[in-house]
Amino acid sequence: MKKLLVACLLCASVIGLAFGQAKAASKTTVIVASSVDANPQNYTNVFYNKFIELAQQYSDNAFDFQFFPSMQLGDEQETVRGIQLGTIHIANLATNNYAPFAPSCGWVNMPYMFDSLEEFRALVDAMWDQNNEWAIKEGGCRLLCILDIGYRQLTTSAKHPVRKLSDAKGIKIRTPQNALMVST
Repeated sequence: MKKLLVACLLCASVIGLAFGQAKAASKTTVIVASSVDANPQNYTNVFYNKFIELAQQYSDNAFDFQFFPSMQLGDEQETVRGIQLGTIHIANLATNNYAPFAPSCGWVNMPYMFDSLEEFRALVDAMWDQNNEWAIKEGGCRLLCILDIGYRQLTTSAKHPVRKLSDAKGIKIRTPQNALMVST
């Protein structure tokens, strides 16, 4: 929870810098989209609500946040298109769904690249500016933060456990439409 709060504070301060000191009388509208189909207690919705609360606090209520949870504005690919068009201002996207728009940012999805979450976080921090440069140049979006929520895993039934690569032969595996993940 402490890390979530730090991420929220970081995002709130970035919002303040990005939009400047708007007067309360002329609030800046900020469209926030959640492309996760989730209940109100889901971490994504909890994050957004805290983010909005802190952004309002640190901006002296300079914004009119309009939050659209549970994919009301479309799936993640549609959300990226909305950000590119300027109809959506903030969204929480899976990096694997942003990679088709900014392929250079797909490095975070490389399988078996990291031995630990700490190693992943250190590399994200070290490459922050470069990653944002790619995100803006290739995909037209700026990254405010990267939340790590765990790694992908292969889940099968007890009837067909996968304990080694050969056990996966013949199984159809659903993946995001991300070339790196599909090829893996």
